[in-house]
Amino acid sequence: MIIATRELTAICKSGEKKPVVLRLESPVQEDGGWRCWYEIDFPEDGGPAQTRRSYAAGDDTMQAIQLGLMKLGTELHFTSYHKEHKLFWDEGQEGSYGLIVPKNARDLLRGDDVTYYGN
Repeated sequence: MIIATRELTAICKSGEKKPVVLRLESPVQEDGGWRCWYEIDFPEDGGPAQTRRSYAAGDDTMQAIQLGLMKLGTELHFTSYHKEHKLFWDEGQEGSYGLIVPKNARDLLRGDDVTYYGN
């Protein structure tokens, strides 16, 4: 069951703006722990559209959600869209997605994310 969504905007190679949709699912108990699945829907952009689906595992639901958000945020920061300054949440807030990342990825943060999630 999806518990949270967010829509970002990517500037594609054509210059067209297209949505990048993020989804976080409710944690499920598996193998003695909890898994929080997430998806990132990337637009068609010189190649076929693609969905990345993965999960984070935690000892309880809270940890699984927190790690799922961190992993989702980290994946976004390693995309070519982020590296090329072509991904944003709100217009004029380039590179700010409102998602936490682990401490060793905080050097990738930009905009308001540095203020709220940096250091």
